[in-house]
Amino acid sequence: MIEDLTSTSFSSVTAGLGGITLFSLAKAINTNDNKKKISNATAVLINSIAFIHYLRMRNLYDKSNKSADLVQVRYSDWFLTCPLLLFEFFILMEWIKLDKNGKIKIDKEYSKELIICLIATILMLTCGYLSEIMPKNKWRLFNLGFIFLGVLGLSLHKIHKEKLKNDANYSKLPKYPWYFIIIWVFYGLAYLSESRDLFYNILDLIAKGLFAFIIAVN
Repeated sequence: MIEDLTSTSFSSVTAGLGGITLFSLAKAINTNDNKKKISNATAVLINSIAFIHYLRMRNLYDKSNKSADLVQVRYSDWFLTCPLLLFEFFILMEWIKLDKNGKIKIDKEYSKELIICLIATILMLTCGYLSEIMPKNKWRLFNLGFIFLGVLGLSLHKIHKEKLKNDANYSKLPKYPWYFIIIWVFYGLAYLSESRDLFYNILDLIAKGLFAFIIAVN
């Protein structure tokens, strides 16, 4: 039963990501607002990358749901899309701003923390991947991955506090991007499940597809 649900979820998520890609593309083309344009364009990039990887993962799962290649393709997706999701978050929260010409501007005051966020994300994913291919060190790497997730969370919180203190308009920005960042915690919990692929697929559709949809309609 779980295997049937997982197989179906690969097809459903693939279709969902493909549809969201086209929807976000239409929104990116039809807006003149630089912030909305870059955030929707980033969503297009994220979901198209995920869509291509899910096409491959769906085929691999149908052949053998225990294929080591499935892990490699999934992490190939995450190593590309997670930093892009972080960039999208930075744009929405205006930690990275755009000038009138649409050029990206990074506030030097927060550049160190932004770099730490990116490095922590890459190291978190690296620990997750190594735990999959090095089962003897599974729990050590799993715990280390959660430490890097904690570093990411603390860095995000530090910038958030500084922005609240220094920017009077910051509190008016949307709160929903935070919910999608918090979803990353649930990937770690899904890792503990025997049905991890099913939960990973659901979380990917939420963190990438639903996030992109909400960005597009706001």
